[in-house]
Amino acid sequence: MLLDQNEVARILREKLDKTVPVQEQSLFSKNFEDVILESLKIAKEKNHARIETGDMITAISRQDKVFKEILVKFNLKPEDIENL
Repeated sequence: MLLDQNEVARILREKLDKTVPVQEQSLFSKNFEDVILESLKIAKEKNHARIETGDMITAISRQDKVFKEILVKFNLKPEDIENL
């Protein structure tokens, strides 16, 4: 089953509507920082000279709750994203 763009957009809208703005102390959110650090870890494991797009997408699939929910909705796992 391919990803349904409209269904993904609906899920994202639903999640964003529930998000309450919070005044952050740092410039970036904790989630963003976690994704960047995970991307760096993945890039190092794959002996990449820099973080590549695939490293970022894999990190998002591991770290982001909404992205994980979308994967589950379409019967996918983070490992499926890693193998793209």
